[in-house]
Parts: sequence; C-alpha cells; structure tokens
Amino acid sequence: MLALPTASDWRLRLLYPLFVLSGANGLCFEILWARQLQVVLGATCKAITLVVSLFMLGLALGAALGGLRAVRTRWPARTYGAVELGIGLTAVTVTAVLPLLERVGEMELRYLVAALLLLVPSTLMGLTYPLVVQAADPEARGGGAGLYACNTAGATLGCLLAGFFGIGVLGISTTAQLAALGNVLCGLAVLALFHAGRSASPAVTPAASPAENSSDDPAPARAAVLAAAALAGASALAAEILWTRSLLPYVNSSSYAFSAILSTYLAGLALGSGWVAARASHLTPPRLAVRFGLLQLTLMVLLAATPHLLRMAEALVPGYVGIRQITSLGQLLRMMAGVFAKTGLVVLAPTLMMGASLPLCIALAVRGGLPGGKAAGLVSAVNTLGGIAGSALAGFVLLPLLGSRWALLVAGLGNLGAALLILPSAKARLRPPAVRGALVTGALLLVFLARPTVTTPFLGRLAAGSDTLLVDEGPQDTTAVIEQGPPGHRERLILSNGVSYAGDAPPAQRYMGLLGQLPVLLADDAGQALVICVGTGTTAANVAVFAEVRRLDLVDISPAVHKTLPLFVQVNRAVWTDPRVELHAADGRQFMTRAPQGYGVITLEPPPPRAAGAASLYTIELYQRARASLRQGGAIAQWLPLHGMTEAEILMLARTFMAVFPESALFLLNPYEAALLSSPSALPVDLDRLRRQLDPIAVRAALGRIGFDTRDTDRLAAQVLALAASHGDRLRRLVGDGPVVTDNRPLIEQFGVLLANSAAGRLDSDGRRGLLRRLVADHGPPLPGRGAPLPDLPAASEAVHAQVRAWLAAVER
Repeated sequence: MLALPTASDWRLRLLYPLFVLSGANGLCFEILWARQLQVVLGATCKAITLVVSLFMLGLALGAALGGLRAVRTRWPARTYGAVELGIGLTAVTVTAVLPLLERVGEMELRYLVAALLLLVPSTLMGLTYPLVVQAADPEARGGGAGLYACNTAGATLGCLLAGFFGIGVLGISTTAQLAALGNVLCGLAVLALFHAGRSASPAVTPAASPAENSSDDPAPARAAVLAAAALAGASALAAEILWTRSLLPYVNSSSYAFSAILSTYLAGLALGSGWVAARASHLTPPRLAVRFGLLQLTLMVLLAATPHLLRMAEALVPGYVGIRQITSLGQLLRMMAGVFAKTGLVVLAPTLMMGASLPLCIALAVRGGLPGGKAAGLVSAVNTLGGIAGSALAGFVLLPLLGSRWALLVAGLGNLGAALLILPSAKARLRPPAVRGALVTGALLLVFLARPTVTTPFLGRLAAGSDTLLVDEGPQDTTAVIEQGPPGHRERLILSNGVSYAGDAPPAQRYMGLLGQLPVLLADDAGQALVICVGTGTTAANVAVFAEVRRLDLVDISPAVHKTLPLFVQVNRAVWTDPRVELHAADGRQFMTRAPQGYGVITLEPPPPRAAGAASLYTIELYQRARASLRQGGAIAQWLPLHGMTEAEILMLARTFMAVFPESALFLLNPYEAALLSSPSALPVDLDRLRRQLDPIAVRAALGRIGFDTRDTDRLAAQVLALAASHGDRLRRLVGDGPVVTDNRPLIEQFGVLLANSAAGRLDSDGRRGLLRRLVADHGPPLPGRGAPLPDLPAASEAVHAQVRAWLAAVER
C-alpha cells in the first residue's frame, strides 16, 4: 500500500492520481520522440543513445532546478500545475516539428535542433517530481516513495498504451495530441484545486538538521548519498541496456517486445518504490543505510545471475513464436504473454530493488538536513546523470569490449560502490564478522554465477546445437554467424539479436541474386548503384557482376557487416574487395539524404517488415526519398517477403510502394519471396539493352548458379521477364485500396492492428496463399518491352503461371 498524506487537506490526495497521469504522458512522449528521431537521425546506436541522453539530461536539469525552486516558492502545487501546462504545450509542438528535420541537409544541424527541441519539455518534466514532493510530502521522510511509485506506475501505463495501442491505432500525431491534452488537464486540475484565495500548499515543516541526527543516529554525509545515487542510477540504466540486448534473442525483436521489456522494467520500479513507501518514513538513518546497502549488494548478485535467469526463464516458459509465424491475434496475445513472463522472470526482482533505492537515498538526504523537495530534486538529478553515463558506458564500451556476461558484472560494481559509500554510516548496526561473512559469500556467489559455460546464453534458440563461427556484441546489435545442417548440406546464417536475417541456402541465393540483377537489367544506366542492407553480400555481388556499374555503395546499419562478409565469400565473391565498392556503416534512409543524387540502381533488402525499427524502410516517406535519389531512367527493387505475412500486410506493403512508384511490377523470386520493381519513368523494358546486358559470360554464370538456362540469350531474357507475375493496372487492381505504411502510422511494425482487423475480414491469414490466389485469378500478358520481341516470352510467362498454380496447390493441401 502507498503511504498517502495524512494532512487534513483532501486536495493533497488528489495529487497522487494526477501524478500517475503525468507519468503516463511523459513516458508516452519519450516513446514517440524516440520513434521520430530514429527516422530523422537514423536508427543507429549513436542516434538512439543521443535521444535517450538528451531526454534524461533535461530530466536531470529540471530535477535540479525543481529542487531549488520547490523550497523557495510558497505555492509549489500551483507551480507544478503551471509546469504541467507548459509540458503539454511544448511537448506537442516538439512532436509536430521533429519530422520536419528530415528536410535539413546537414546532420550536425539536425542533431543541434533536436537537442534544443527536446531540452525544453524534458526539463519541465524533471521539474515536476520535486515540486509535487514539496507540495504533498514536504518532510519526505519516506523519500517521496509514494509519489515516485505513482509517477512510475503512470509511466508503465504510458509505455503500454503508446507501444501497444497509440502508434498503431491512432498514429504518432494523434497520440501526442492526446498525451498533451492529458498534461493540460492535469495542470488545469491542479491550478483549480490550489488557486489563489484558497489554501495553497501545506506549510513546510523544516527538515531535521544534521545536528539533530548526529547525536545517536548520524546520517551519511550528503556527498556520499549523492554519489551513491549516481552509481545506483548508472548501474540501473546500464542493466536496462544489457537486459534488453540479452532478452531479445528469447522474445523476438518486434516493437511489442521492446515495449514489454520497458514496461516490465518500469513496473518493477513502481512496485519497489511502493513497497518502500510504507516503511522508510519510520526508519533511522542507520537502518535506512543498511537497507540501501543490502539492496545494492543483492542487485550486484542478480545482475551476475542474468545468464542463469535467462536459462530458467526459457525452461519455465519454453514456448517461442517468432514474429514471422504470427498470423492471428490469438497467436500474438499468446506470444506477448510469453514475452512478459520471460521478461518478468529476469528483470522484475532486480527492478523492485532499484525502485526502492532512489526513495531510500532521498530519505537519507532528508535525514541529513535537506528539505523534502530539494532532496527529491538533487538526488533525482544525480541519479539521472548517473543513468546517462551508465547507458553510454554499457552500449559503447562494456558490450563491445567485454560482451554481455562480463558487462553485467561490471554494471554490478556500480551497486557495490553505492553500498560501500552508504554502509559505513551504519557501522553501529553492522558487526565486522557479519560484514566479512557477507562479502565472502557474495564473492563466492559471483564466482559461481560468472563461471564460463560452453555456449553463450545470449544468442537465442537458433544458435542452439549449431556451430558458432562469429559473435560480435557491438553497440548496434549482437551479430552472430552460425553453421547448421547435415554434412554436405551445411547452411550458414547471420543472426541479429537472435533473429535470422540472411543465409546462403539455395533459395536465399536465388532471391538475393535476382534482387541484385533485376534492377540493373531494367535500368537505362546502372553506372552508380546503391544496396541498402548488405547481409551476406549476395545481392551486392550480383550487382557488381555487371561491368557497367562504375560505383557501388553498400550501406548497412550494423558495423559487424565488415566481419561477416568474409564468412560468405562463396556467395559474395569477395565483393567488398572490388575497387568500385565502398562499404558504409550507416542508416540506409539517412545515407540517401546525404548521398549524391543520380543513382541508376537502388535495391532494398531491409530486415523483415515486422522487426522493430524496420518500418522506416517500408514507408511512403522512404520511397519518396529513394525516388529523389534515382535518375529518371533508374530502377529500384524492394524485397517483399511472402512467408510469415498476412495477405493484408503483403497488399499494404505493395500499395505503399506503388503510392510513390505507380508503374510497378511484382516479380516472383522463389516460392517464398517476391520483389517490387519500378522506375521514375515508364516501366516498359528496352529489350535490346536487356539482351546486351545478359550477353557477358560473368552475368550468365551468375544467373546459371541460381537456376536459369543460360544457353541462349533470348531464352534467358524471356525467363527473366516472365518472373513479372503482375504489373501496371493489373497490379494496381490486385493490391486495391486500403491503408499504407507511413512514418506517422508505421502499421507494418504495429501488426497487431492488422491482425485484429483481418480477423473479421475476408483477407487470408496466410499471405502467400492469398497472393497466389490473386495471381492465379488475374493472369495477364507478360511485362511489355520495346525493341525486337522475345519469341520465348509468352511460353516462359505461361511456365511461370503454371508454377504459381503448383505453389498454390501445395499451400492449399
């Protein structure tokens, strides 16, 4: 139970539910801004860390200013109400302005403007906690734990609403407007409750002076409390980064999984602070110090135990459904139940202790002589600054240098440091033999928990039983290359955070090869080419096989691509060593905004559309950016997966592409993959140029390796063009009208909305089956071309149509 104020003024009790609303709105805005800035600045680890750091820096600044302001104002509640109004107005303005930053050419200027924009509302958000503490609980002998619990519980609610409902159903803009309305209503309610002429806020009861505490129960030095709060904050945010990275291979990489991890983390903080709220106010400084120290020491052990907790969670909750296998709302709900269960088993216990730690520090600061509001502000500020340092250290230093296992141990050292800063003040309560025994026991536990195991626990299920050829726990992601299968049929896969993104199996070689070759064959000049998302390098190698290509930019957001490419030399032909090729570790969308215009070829092979962050490479805005980067006669190819997608999703992805490239063709690459190809100019193919492009031996050899008959140029050209199963007006009729994917409403990433709608509709839950039925029902003439006709094209087109019917029959059996 939370400790509510005992003052006779009933209005103070209403601050608690209002502070819940405030927390929900604040976390909702943080999620929306992170989503927007991943698009505007790129989804790189640097950009994401910047977003989080800027938000937290504003919170720290606001907390510090609020701590100073809270004790100087006669009306902290009224000041808090005015701050809530300011949050609502500035936050909704920031949400409206951030997407416009993509029009700014200089990335440095984008970062600067983004920093200035975020700093204002986040600083106002930081002001709220010390002001509310000073208004509702000025003595803060319980460390403001009840208010902290309410605000964090609200943050949990905001995370769930934004991550599972708001972005997908309402869109970013409408969700932001509703959150801003919540802030405004909260502010108006507070101002109405505490307006002039009525009792403003409770009288401030002076906190006990240090002299009063020093006689029998001295409080820890103020500097020690602040330093301990900073170390605890650093450890907590480092742990959040490391837990997220460790959990993803076991719970999938959807945006829902990220929301589940964050909301579970916040729920633990809320429960921990709620638990301590009813206990801390009556404790003496030594008892507070003992509790804080024991919590920190236990946290250190639990962080070291994370690999074992992961294995326990996997044993207790064995079910795993990858996001590509979810085709109904019921499957999604069952998957999310498993995600919450696994996440809770790993993070709930330690986050309970983290949630109790901050109020204990505030209570110790109050016992040291600080007024409640000032203590809440200063301790929160240094705790947040420590969190900024901890998240940066974990992501950019500990993970790349040490890996997840040892990084978690180092993060636990922050908890140990915090305990050692506070426990000496409780020496009257601690006996040296007991302390030595506890330290020896803790050391033995750490040795046991950190002992090396045969396989790393952080690669997930797909790596189990496979040979691991590479593991790279970099700032961007955990990348692994594994080899599996029986002798003579071994297959290599690239895993990113436990999810298979690319491999060298024959079907993969075919679709990647065609993704590289088709746009070059259809473009009028492929001299400058761009491949976004490199994977195994197969697509890039098939672009580079054409002598016409003079420059080839390969862009991948993961720096580990430099390490994985040599392991797939049998399919990529060491393309990275070609003098025409330049590798870029960058966000593909933002690379296009900075790259020179005039590409003759752009081929996109992004992560699966449902993966977190992938939606920005499937939106109308992305295709508009790509069209601006293409020359008039250039060609673009977009990978379109058919497996693990519903019919509604496949049609929506095609519809989005065609909103920018209306003259498009749908090419079937293998039974499970397709590609959308188009050009800013007319679609008809120059057949004479196509023949010339197919004539070189190297090009024929590349197509021969993926199953084409290369003995005759005309027959080969016909085979290639016949893969266009639908195009032009027929393709527009096939995809029909309906929703599209936009930056504001990235529906493909929030696929639960589509699953809910499909349950009552006529669209097939098996997207491959639904598309094949449409193609069989609306078979038409092959893709048109200009120049000398290809005699074999009609027969080749009929052969492809027969193959489509065979695939459909196999699916329907």
